[in-house]
Amino acid sequence: HKSMLTALVGTGLILSQATVAAVSADKAAQLGKNLTPTGAEKAGNGGAIPAWTGGITKPPAGYKTGMFHPDPFASDKAEFTITPANYTKYADQLTVGQEAMFAKYKTFKMDVYPTRRSGSFPKRNYEMTFKNATTCTLVSGGEGIKNCAEGLPFPIPQNGHEVIWNHKLKYKAVSFSRFANQAAPTASGAYTLTILQEDALGLYYKPGNTTENINGILLYFKQVVLGPARLAGQVLLVRESLNSVTTPRKAWVYN
Repeated sequence: HKSMLTALVGTGLILSQATVAAVSADKAAQLGKNLTPTGAEKAGNGGAIPAWTGGITKPPAGYKTGMFHPDPFASDKAEFTITPANYTKYADQLTVGQEAMFAKYKTFKMDVYPTRRSGSFPKRNYEMTFKNATTCTLVSGGEGIKNCAEGLPFPIPQNGHEVIWNHKLKYKAVSFSRFANQAAPTASGAYTLTILQEDALGLYYKPGNTTENINGILLYFKQVVLGPARLAGQVLLVRESLNSVTTPRKAWVYN
């Protein structure tokens, strides 16, 4: 029994270590080859999903900073339309919520356009993602990371923790300032528009920074409510963390 317990403990340690280890150089070498620089399958599926060929890497002609983003595929035509009359035909590709919309609202429809793989990130983000693949590791039971900088931490994720960290550290640029609108319509279609101004400073994304020199802080985020009048003036300030155990997220609200 003692030898069995020792074997089980040893196996547990191996499995525990495996969940925090970075991938090998051989695996990382797939990035930019059969995988995209961020770890997705580069090839298409031979059907509706095309291969990724680099995505959109420059603004369209005539675009200037501050303009609304133009539709890069304005000439695309819908391949088919899902309506209350035919939605059950596509049930295996619809969410429960979408099915409920078709069942309840007789005018609800969904135009389905050709799939485009137009996403792209700056070259430096790809370079740092490649480096992270062989250096980034999980700490604090998956609640934190170390030895990472700027790019996606785990482009070839090995477990659920790494997938979540990829989402948290997706490219956002060093800072942004934007306006955002929120609307929660009632069943009748009525709604009140909430108008927000949002600003962020991402220490993790600043060139030269690493997870080790930013005091465990991923980014600072501020949200100011501009309308409606009964909510205007409310402020939310968040300090987002790189490790929820050693430096938990902090947030402040001003009413």
